[in-house]
Amino acid sequence: MDEVWAELNRLNPWWQATSWRGNVVPRSWYLNALQKATKKDLIAVLIGMRRVGKTSLFLSHIEQLLALGVDARQIAYLSFSERLLAQTRIVEYVDIVRARHKLDIVTPVYLFLDEVQEKEGWQDEVKYVYDLHQNIKLFVTGSSAVLLSQKTSSLTGRFAKIEIFPLSFNEYLLFTKNKLSSTNLEHNRILTDQYLNAGGVPDIVLGKKDKDDLRTTIESILYRDITALYGIRNPAILKNLYELLADCTTTPVGTTNLEKTLGLAAETAIAYLQYLQDAYVLHALPLWSDSRKKTKSTNPKYYLCDLGVLDAFALHPRVGHLSETAVILHTHRLMSHGTVKRI
Repeated sequence: MDEVWAELNRLNPWWQATSWRGNVVPRSWYLNALQKATKKDLIAVLIGMRRVGKTSLFLSHIEQLLALGVDARQIAYLSFSERLLAQTRIVEYVDIVRARHKLDIVTPVYLFLDEVQEKEGWQDEVKYVYDLHQNIKLFVTGSSAVLLSQKTSSLTGRFAKIEIFPLSFNEYLLFTKNKLSSTNLEHNRILTDQYLNAGGVPDIVLGKKDKDDLRTTIESILYRDITALYGIRNPAILKNLYELLADCTTTPVGTTNLEKTLGLAAETAIAYLQYLQDAYVLHALPLWSDSRKKTKSTNPKYYLCDLGVLDAFALHPRVGHLSETAVILHTHRLMSHGTVKRI
């Protein structure tokens, strides 16, 4: 157990240094959503594609809690990508933190569980800890959006799902320390072009990763997350489908097109398109109409999850494709935030 405690100390530097800072750019809407989940005594479940900044949001919220006066000893971060930690039950970590920091049963403990998909049976363990009613505030995230979205069924009524999207244009400006000008339109155009090409994956925007890494991330989702979960025998077809959709952005795509081009049967194509959407790497836009029959009988358009991803996968990404994708992504972001109504 001493080895486990040493690992926890490494992952929780605020226990030793009261001046600790996360050194991450805050994303206000998501931080507010985390606060609301805590006030409602719900498990905050962060879902989104890989590399979208979920762990950074954890660190940002931890920094926020410390600024609000929460004792550092009450905050525990665990990453189950560390095999040592994945071998111990989640409730035991609560007991360890309370015992080592001498916290009584009524003192709140803020428990951040990262890469939770690496912990076998995590959903039942999280449910058990929540149902103890021991003033434990739970925050959960993981790399597999598909896995998280499917495994939360046992937590129904106990959690708040917070969908994490790539950076909006305003967040992009915040991350790059830029501002729009009220007089210099050329300056604004340059910033807009930069956003359309870079996209909103934080590591790309901050220059920590390049487009090759971005492509590798998406391929990992296709080959690892989706393929493993659904037992797809020929994962290469997923990549071919994704690349085709990148080139068909702004154009309605139907199963007939996919059958002719990729040899996918209609039922298989429908299933694969849904898998991509469940993994947050694809968004669908149906035709809007007063007639539901017309909406359902018309081929939808499909948009990739991020402008940088579109730029990395499309053969010839045009500014029109990028601009339309930016609008659609922002609309999905606003729908997730409850700012506009879903249709």
